[in-house]
Amino acid sequence: MRKHTNLMIALTISLITFSCHQSELETWKDLVDNVVEQHEIENGPGGVVAIARGNQIVYSKSFGYADVAKKIPNTANTLFDIASCTKQFTAASILILEERGMLDLDTPLQSYFPEFLIKEPIPIRSLLTHSSGIHDYSEMLILARGRSESATFSKQDVLTTIYRQTNLSFLPLTDEKYSNSNFVLLAELVERISHLPYEEFVSQNIFNPLEITSSEIQFLGAETVDSINLAIGYPYRQNSMPQFIAENFEKKQDNPDMEIDHILGASGMKANINGLVKWMGNFKSGKIGTSSLIELLLKRDTLITGTPTTFARGLESGAVPQGYTWIEHTGRNNFTSVMVWWPDFDISMIALTNTPEIWAQAMTNAFCMDILANLPPPKVLFRKKKEVLKQENQNTKLAEGSQKPAIDLSTDYLAKFVGTFCAEAAVGGRRPPSGGVGVNKISLEDGRLVGIRYDGVKFNLVPVSSTILMVESSPIEFHFVDLESNKPGFRFVNLQEEINSKEIAYRIPKLSPNELEQFCGTYRGPTLINSIPIEILCKNEKLFMKWGIEKNLAPLYYLEDGRLTTYVEGPIDAMQCNLVLKWNGKGEIIGFNYDGHRVWNLYFEKQQNLNNLEI
Repeated sequence: MRKHTNLMIALTISLITFSCHQSELETWKDLVDNVVEQHEIENGPGGVVAIARGNQIVYSKSFGYADVAKKIPNTANTLFDIASCTKQFTAASILILEERGMLDLDTPLQSYFPEFLIKEPIPIRSLLTHSSGIHDYSEMLILARGRSESATFSKQDVLTTIYRQTNLSFLPLTDEKYSNSNFVLLAELVERISHLPYEEFVSQNIFNPLEITSSEIQFLGAETVDSINLAIGYPYRQNSMPQFIAENFEKKQDNPDMEIDHILGASGMKANINGLVKWMGNFKSGKIGTSSLIELLLKRDTLITGTPTTFARGLESGAVPQGYTWIEHTGRNNFTSVMVWWPDFDISMIALTNTPEIWAQAMTNAFCMDILANLPPPKVLFRKKKEVLKQENQNTKLAEGSQKPAIDLSTDYLAKFVGTFCAEAAVGGRRPPSGGVGVNKISLEDGRLVGIRYDGVKFNLVPVSSTILMVESSPIEFHFVDLESNKPGFRFVNLQEEINSKEIAYRIPKLSPNELEQFCGTYRGPTLINSIPIEILCKNEKLFMKWGIEKNLAPLYYLEDGRLTTYVEGPIDAMQCNLVLKWNGKGEIIGFNYDGHRVWNLYFEKQQNLNNLEI
């Protein structure tokens, strides 16, 4: 679980020591108001933040516009796309079927889906905890077509992409990796067993018993553009443009089967805080199903290795060292959402926004940090912005105080540090099986060393010895080894940490044009439908990966262990992966396995050479 959730637990523990008096409510109000003030965007989209005890909202705060063009404000009744927070409703539906004896979680998925090509038995329970190994359809379709609005796909595209998979990221219950495909299949399974549309089953068995109305939670596709309580999603603004451009609702209405609006199970719901609080209140009351249903919904499975899964059934769960449990899920597209519940105290917090520029988890994190930064004493629970800035200045001074004096080195000697080095960065919080992705660079600019991190962040490097560079105004050092060789490397050292990794990042070799040409060609994923091939190109002695409708370009770097790697961030052109090369007996490259965010071990076959192809 992320760090902010542990902070929330500590927050809850401290607040529970008080009874719910007016002073406590005022404290919560001040904290929420402070968080909103720091995140709201003038004349832009916004969101809603709420704190609840049981199924009663203690305090909520709305801000920004649901519709920027029409100046319609967000309110407690505004419906937001909750994206992946939908998964918990799908999991509950499956468990209701199990409770009624209509389903056995140990049954292989293939028993209900004969069209699924993979023959390795995949227990249904493994889909609930993202331990099935099934590739994520959204990443597969992004690889096939890209992320732009023109890269559309239908529900049938999604299902066919899932069914036609011929291998897994890993064998079921041997590992775990978040995959939207799991919950698309579970929603289809609900329909095949109950003989009801997924929406109707959820409404009859969850919404109606909890008295959740369609004005509180509804399925995507049921909304109308003119609804005053419907928030419009606003993507990241491009190229520092000041105005927000709404997602293309008219285009979706013209083609209602477009994108993921009607692909339910993994996402596909819009909700306001009132409906979500009723649902989260059921975690304690157990109004739907039996008490065992709630226990099963919040239960993690155990992998074959004996390790418990990170995910519960459609939820993420864990415990802090004190033993208190947290339950949560998040969602993100052109909206962001987070729902967190602490069962020991029956307190929940919900944050919903209609732009990813205001990240819901950042708001909940800030809420907790404002409390914890001043404990003890517990009565000091609020910091003004100027006090936050004061603390940041103190942290900066601490970092500067750990700086060692710089030494003078000749330009020729500084050049020994220059190069491109393996970054081994995580993707989505984990390194792929083939290793981390991306590269870090060190360059010499106007006689000074400059570092460029795998994600594009630049920083100055100062020599403090003949083999150590320090990041300016930071406690981070680069400790170099084999500096005089053809393959120097370094390890990161944080002077404020007692234990540091001994992993060494080595400089990657510079290949000749002839060596680069061996990688060039067209590669097609045989399991992807209507896909645009991935092209590997060579231009100006550099490699690039060209993919998607928009022909996005990502720089590729060859690692000596047989990987090509890249790390590009961005709303349209993001690509973070390794391409694990495959050779035949003649030493010719015949394809690669793609290792990315939510897809591992996806094979692309080389089709033809593209020597001297211009970009």
